[in-house]
Amino acid sequence: MTTDLPDFDQDQELTDLRRICDDIRSEILKHSPQQLIGGLWSMMLMSLISKFDDDGDGSLPNVSADEKHVLFAMEYLHATDAAEGVPGPETALPVDETVLKELLELSEKAITHVFRFGLASMAKQFGDKTANFHSLQSTILTNWVLIRGRRYQVMEEEFFSYVLQPHDDVIQELYGVSASKLSKEIQAAVTAIREGIDRARDEITQLMLETSDQASASGIDMAAFTAGEGNITEEDRKRATSAFDDLMFGGVFNVSKHTNIPQDLLDDLCFEAGSEDKFLDGSDYAGTPLQTLPARVKPLIRIEGNYYCTEPNFIRDSLYRAVQRAIIGRKPDYRESWNQRQKEMSEAAFSQLMGDSLGTAKVFTDVYYPIGKKQWAETDGVILIDDVLICLEAKAGTESLAAPSSNMDSHINKTEELVVKAYRQAKRFIDYVHASEEAPLYAKTDDGKFVEIARVKKANLRKVYPIGLTVEAFSPYSAAVKERDDVVPIADRHNFISMSIDDLFVLRRLLNGAGEFLHYLDVRQALAGMKNVTLFDEMDHVGAYISNNRMDQHIRQIIEDENADFVSIDGMQEDILDPYFSHPDWPDCRPPPNNIQPERRKF
Repeated sequence: MTTDLPDFDQDQELTDLRRICDDIRSEILKHSPQQLIGGLWSMMLMSLISKFDDDGDGSLPNVSADEKHVLFAMEYLHATDAAEGVPGPETALPVDETVLKELLELSEKAITHVFRFGLASMAKQFGDKTANFHSLQSTILTNWVLIRGRRYQVMEEEFFSYVLQPHDDVIQELYGVSASKLSKEIQAAVTAIREGIDRARDEITQLMLETSDQASASGIDMAAFTAGEGNITEEDRKRATSAFDDLMFGGVFNVSKHTNIPQDLLDDLCFEAGSEDKFLDGSDYAGTPLQTLPARVKPLIRIEGNYYCTEPNFIRDSLYRAVQRAIIGRKPDYRESWNQRQKEMSEAAFSQLMGDSLGTAKVFTDVYYPIGKKQWAETDGVILIDDVLICLEAKAGTESLAAPSSNMDSHINKTEELVVKAYRQAKRFIDYVHASEEAPLYAKTDDGKFVEIARVKKANLRKVYPIGLTVEAFSPYSAAVKERDDVVPIADRHNFISMSIDDLFVLRRLLNGAGEFLHYLDVRQALAGMKNVTLFDEMDHVGAYISNNRMDQHIRQIIEDENADFVSIDGMQEDILDPYFSHPDWPDCRPPPNNIQPERRKF
């Protein structure tokens, strides 16, 4: 069964989108950015708290469509202020509930028109196709508009410690801070956003208890308190002012307040208000979310001498590559070294991060093998666990910063090619292994000679997992690459798996031991071979696996029962992974139970 695309007029949708975005920017430019940040974040938290289950485990509920409108408005606040500046304190109008509701209504309309524009543009470009054909393109456009956090906030220090450590010497040279210390400060920035409101509330309550015998938090006169009236010291007043700033004026998003990130680096990661010159460049999509959002380039903005991250996902999605650009901007001759060190880090990541799940595996890196007369090829990693072989191809490149709306094919190809190249190289190696009964593997010595290091017997291989590994998650590209005609099962039976270093930090916390990890790869590989079945990202795969260890069989049954020709799955992590990684006691809380099905195959 198929679904025809709705009939939307592309030009009209773009016209309406431009008008709405003009209204959003006009409204933002009237008001104090700090008050807008604080007001929008308060609305986000109130929306989440309104759905909070008092009998639950203490973790916040998942973000719904309504909260996504808040995130969109916070993204647009950064884009507007970066491109057009901010009003001065003397001219900025106060922010009230009416202003915030107006911004959210406009944001909802903008998102709707982006979705309609995406469907209309795909239909115009590709003709009379069904909705199945346009799923990837529509997902790319809508995902581009709303920057989506791809890591859990509690794990920022783990991720940045790992990926920045190879550049520790240069980070210390340029910014006077170690990679380890910088990673802790980055974690402090996201922790302030995650926990700052509660901290501020507790601070005010504590201050009132300390300064008044009968005070209560509900009876606070904050204006009098911060002005120094009553029985308080200057230190108390400063504490109260800081807490009030966090509660009401977006102080939890003030990176310079809550971290000790060196100012030189903050300068490199931020736009001065009104300094960005590409968002409103006069092109067809200028000023709309179809243009590249400035936060994808630099996630911070400087407002009245302070450095703000105006939306909680900016650090998670943009900061690593922004740091890369900052370092190379200050030290251009380091570009080649950055790429080489990042390549080496990526190639070692799988065996290092998943070491506890690999048991007594034999791990080989930079493996060479002959492909012709005096010709050699290399695969980044080979892991042998009894009768299982894992072939690893690591790609350290990044996705395009060019907006997909202007050239969808180019945007897809630049990112997808990273994944496809890994597939082709893995295929070449596995074809080599299958070409003979016994395939020797080689290492290359410093003097250019090739020395045999192991032999792989084809008859002994029960499972082969070809895996392409990128630094960041490339959803939805990595999920959709299997739909390409040139991506087929290797040796007619080994489906290719694409995942990221980001993903490994989650997998190693939730999958215990080699048996469970290999069983996950078995299910993951089965799903990778199912055409017209799409799980958005690796977190969906993990959530699906924990909820049903044979999700591949379950989906096959759905297809058979419903006579479906296309299945798209998103949000499988919401009820399983999200509560764990957002739990206030993380990492000491209990991880989600993995209920292994009786029919699970043994490894």
